[in-house]
Amino acid sequence: MTALFTQIVRGSDLFNWITGASLVLADLESGRLPSVPSYGAYTGIYTLLAPFYWLWSILPIQHPPLNAMIESNSPSAVSLNFLMRFPILLFDLLAGFLIYHLVRLKTGSSRKGGVAFCGWYLNPYNIYWTIYWGGYDVIPTAILILAVLFGERKQWAYSGLFLSIAGMLRLFPFLAIPFFLLYAIRDNIRSALRFCLSSFLLLVAAFLAQVYVTGSYQTVLLQMIAVPMKQDWLVHFYGFALANTLFKLTPFLLLTQLYLTNRYWRTSSLMHLTTAFLLILMMTSVSGISYHFIWVTPFLAAYYALDLNGLGLLALTFLSACLYPPLVGLNEIEVFRPLFAGCLYGLEAAYLLKLNLEGSQLHILRFFKTGLFTKALD
Repeated sequence: MTALFTQIVRGSDLFNWITGASLVLADLESGRLPSVPSYGAYTGIYTLLAPFYWLWSILPIQHPPLNAMIESNSPSAVSLNFLMRFPILLFDLLAGFLIYHLVRLKTGSSRKGGVAFCGWYLNPYNIYWTIYWGGYDVIPTAILILAVLFGERKQWAYSGLFLSIAGMLRLFPFLAIPFFLLYAIRDNIRSALRFCLSSFLLLVAAFLAQVYVTGSYQTVLLQMIAVPMKQDWLVHFYGFALANTLFKLTPFLLLTQLYLTNRYWRTSSLMHLTTAFLLILMMTSVSGISYHFIWVTPFLAAYYALDLNGLGLLALTFLSACLYPPLVGLNEIEVFRPLFAGCLYGLEAAYLLKLNLEGSQLHILRFFKTGLFTKALD
């Protein structure tokens, strides 16, 4: 119902994605497949949304230009608004359903699974950025959860497949491949091979499809390599901008986390590691785009639901995420922006430290029990 009463706002994610979906549909109707050189990092998400724009285009109503439907309550605007928000509503519910099953798989408790579902689906932060703002990041987030769920079930072929799909929609999941591969190798070499084949065969198929569209594999290869560097927000988000003081921090923290996990983690799962991976991306982001935090919110809800401990930390983290950057209606407290930013980054760091301490619990206990701690003090 919220989606029906929320208008299309210029500059919102919904407005931008509708524009892209309409362009992709025009290409398809002209007999052309969407290509990376044309749409860059958004090729996948635009293509996914094009069928919903097509459904609107065949409705027996008027179809005015998008600019004529900004903040409008006309039948054309309302129907377009609902159809283009439908994937958000669907994947929002799917993410909650998958988080429920992930926690129930880890704990055997339907009640704890329900807590995780509510922590995601009824969270005001998520409702604002998905339903009101039209944040389509919920789609790759739900698919990433599905990849984690299959990984926890040791179904590595499906895990690799859905991780690649999530990456093609939003590039950040590709950085998680080494972490998934680490856990697949811990299972056995065959699991790692299945994960690699399912991940990379899909990417090869996507590459060949783009070669077919453009007629040049060199052009496609160069464009794919250049995609992460063409979007300012993406460059800054990954911390890879040369002018960015965090340039070396993102890859350093990811590699450090990979080493710590391989060397010390014994008591935590792929779900914990995915949470840590996403927290590192959040901590090193300088993009200032708050809805990226959607990626980590379902995993924080699941992490809390595992033992129902740390509600205060969870609540403070979401409150800080709402205040930095401030949601609409909270702009009058802009003077406190540095304080809220410090709180959010600090709480993310606290979660990351907590995950690493818990993951290496056996090694810490061994450190104390063997007397090494006493010897170190001496």
